[in-house]
Amino acid sequence: MKLGGANSRASWPPRRRPRSSLFTRAWDPVVEKDIDGERAETTELEAKEPRFGQVNAARRVARSIFLGSAPSSVNTSAGNRGLDRARILLGAMQPGQTSSVYSDALNRLADLLHYMNASGDKAQDTTRFWFDTRASLRREMNDRRSRFEIRSILATDCLSVGARSSAVTAAP
Repeated sequence: MKLGGANSRASWPPRRRPRSSLFTRAWDPVVEKDIDGERAETTELEAKEPRFGQVNAARRVARSIFLGSAPSSVNTSAGNRGLDRARILLGAMQPGQTSSVYSDALNRLADLLHYMNASGDKAQDTTRFWFDTRASLRREMNDRRSRFEIRSILATDCLSVGARSSAVTAAP
């Protein structure tokens, strides 16, 4: 007995569609920078923290949030956007693993990732997390603040060097 007939295009294993065909190009930087790229923040966190790296906790948490929220983030109302902590942990954990590693990874990612947003305090169970194609406001604010701090340090250094050089030239 032949399955599918002569004109069937079905094959096993099924062909994988490229990730870019599932979502618009706007999601590419989100995936590469925050979720699953070679230089993604999740990959770097797992390399620094062995307890996350042993079970790929950071990437699994980020993937759970992305798959559970990203495609619908444009179409859902603001009150229902994202996933709560329990659903994220359910999507990331495997049987026999403890939730504390994944919960810690979620807390770290909430402070670290550029495109991840939260509806409130990250430690609350009711807080919802989601990815968006725009950088989170909190992360953008921190980036700008660090640039201003660097500028003020450079300005202070330039002023102190300028003051020393004028003192040297003013001396008889």
